[in-house]
Amino acid sequence: MLNTPEFPDVGATVLGVDLLLLCAFALHDRAPVKGANRAEDPGGLVPPVVRPFCWLVILPSLTTVGVLASRVAGSHGPLKVDQRIDSPVAYRLLPSRPVLNRLVELGSPTGVTVLCTLLALGCLTLRRMRAATLAAAGPTLAGALTEYVLKPLIGRHKGGGLAFPSGHTTGAVAVAVTITLFLLPGGTFAGLPRTLRLLLATFAAILASALPLGLIALHYHYATDVLAGAALAVALILTLALLLDAAQPGFRPSQGPRRCWHREVH
Repeated sequence: MLNTPEFPDVGATVLGVDLLLLCAFALHDRAPVKGANRAEDPGGLVPPVVRPFCWLVILPSLTTVGVLASRVAGSHGPLKVDQRIDSPVAYRLLPSRPVLNRLVELGSPTGVTVLCTLLALGCLTLRRMRAATLAAAGPTLAGALTEYVLKPLIGRHKGGGLAFPSGHTTGAVAVAVTITLFLLPGGTFAGLPRTLRLLLATFAAILASALPLGLIALHYHYATDVLAGAALAVALILTLALLLDAAQPGFRPSQGPRRCWHREVH
């Protein structure tokens, strides 16, 4: 939410979120990568030590989608939280509408397909087949589930179409989460030059923040549509990444302390 006469204290929130994401990338990028992690699962999408904690993100995200869906099912208007968020965002971002019109197209089916293709080709170039599978299938499946299953099932309308969850947000955030996984230490893109990784992190931050806000500012979606789309994307990409890792031979769900047993020689 951004500065308006009614909301004077929150003007830097979006910029702050993006800066925090990029600072987190810079700090995390400096963390040493233990060779043991790579040796256990050199093509892993989620670091072994992080895998158990993914469910602390997946389950609340799915719960958020379910709770919001129960509130907006079959409705044609905004919730109170939408009324408090949508107008301030549209007010503040009014001068940026031409840029936002182009930006939100990145979350369209065509835009997501192009981004997924580029990511998958990059993964194939690096010979990371598991990552290429996630890049090609993850955001595409997330968008299809939103458009062809959840929207008709929930039936929330805005204007002349179905709105919940936001398909553009689901696709864009799914791509952003996929890029983020690839940028983790030991991930698919961890060996790329630092400047390129910083550009990818910046692009992911824009997809996950500026694009959803643009959908609100352009009155394409309510804020709750966008929130549900983002939560759904996070849950689906993390779940698919965990499943792809689990399907590999010698999979370990987490990396705990090992006990080595040595045979005593007499």
